[in-house]
Amino acid sequence: MVILMLSISINIISSFLIIVYEIGQNLKFSKWFSEYGFLLPLVTIISAGHIEALCVLSSKFGMLKIFSTTFSKTAENTIFWVGILGMIVGIQILF
Repeated sequence: MVILMLSISINIISSFLIIVYEIGQNLKFSKWFSEYGFLLPLVTIISAGHIEALCVLSSKFGMLKIFSTTFSKTAENTIFWVGILGMIVGIQILF
C-alpha cells in the first residue's frame, strides 16, 4: 500500500511540476494553455496512474488542436525517466 502511494505521489507531483515548468518556459505550451487549459486538471489526475498520460496532450489525436501542444525536450525527458521510475516502483508492488 505504501509503495502504491509512493508511485502515485511521484507521478502527480512530477506531472504538476512539468506543467508548471512548461507554462513558464515554453511559449508554445503557454499559448496552448491559455486556450485549452481546462483539460489540464483532468490529464494531471489521470497521470497519477501513469505519467505517460501527459503525452496525450501532444498526440495530435484525431488531428484535433486540443491534442496538439508541444513539450520541450526537458519535459519529454522528464516524462520518460519518471515513467521508468514508476515502472521500477510498480514492479515492487508485485513482490
